[in-house]
Amino acid sequence: MVLDVFRNTRKKLAAENRFLQYSRYAIGEVVLLVFGVLIALQINIWNQNRKSNNVRISILENLKEEFEFNKGELLYSIELSNEIASSVLQLL
Repeated sequence: MVLDVFRNTRKKLAAENRFLQYSRYAIGEVVLLVFGVLIALQINIWNQNRKSNNVRISILENLKEEFEFNKGELLYSIELSNEIASSVLQLL
């Protein structure tokens, strides 16, 4: 419906041979088109940044879990080494 209004206006201006008004109208359409493309690009960039941030968050959460697991393993190894050292000292 909106496109029909624009189309009818363009045809009317072209038929009446109003070049100046038609050119203003055409420039207005081009400006609207450029703004539409710029808005679409901005939305696309925002969406890519959001996805990238989600990936970063996921990676950081996985690293944290791996760190906690390795910390537990290391503490267990230290405790086991201390027990072995204690046993060796008792044997000596």
